[in-house]
Amino acid sequence: MNKKNILIIGGSTGIGFNISKYCYENGSNILISSGSDKIISAYKNLKLMSDDKKINTIEFIKINLKKKINFNLLKRKIEVLNVAAHHTI
Repeated sequence: MNKKNILIIGGSTGIGFNISKYCYENGSNILISSGSDKIISAYKNLKLMSDDKKINTIEFIKINLKKKINFNLLKRKIEVLNVAAHHTI
């Protein structure tokens, strides 16, 4: 999983959070998303797991995907992260 860019929808709790944790611990760059405020604490908890040696990234976006307009916001976030990931490789 090293150096993969992964989007996890519903990554703030439960299985989604544990998948996020696994991917992050194994070297993937991850973007977690959720419509819940819990996404912020999930992001902070995952960041606490990292050490200074980690070169992979974690980002989050709080977004409600029930609204069609939010898909464009998510798409832009993915594009920005994808460009950033390519520049760090």
